Amino acid sequence: HQKSAIALEYAVEVLKTPLILVLCHEACGAVKSAISSIQDHTTLPGHLPSLVAALAPAVNAVARRRGDPLENATKENARLCAETLKTAAPLLSAAFNEKRLKVVSGIYRLANGRVDLFT
Repeated sequence: HQKSAIALEYAVEVLKTPLILVLCHEACGAVKSAISSIQDHTTLPGHLPSLVAALAPAVNAVARRRGDPLENATKENARLCAETLKTAAPLLSAAFNEKRLKVVSGIYRLANGRVDLFT
């Protein structure tokens, strides 16, 4: 995450990028696996438990929400990542607080290539 934050700081401060788009895609296998692992109390092999741990806040936040659990968790993950970016590094925080940077999240629709944005 630190290397990503450094690259984003460069984009915002040096290149004057005014917008960061956090984009997840529908039918995400990683989110689906995290949901199953959390619901079934199972552990995935290798390093995958760290993926489940990273996605758990989104999965747990929408556990009782109406609608499709996979869609809800994917959207929530994008939203949480966008919120985290706003304070991930000093230059990003400053740019966001000074209204020089907007951070938006969205979901990419694989079937038609459309992106649905949300904040």
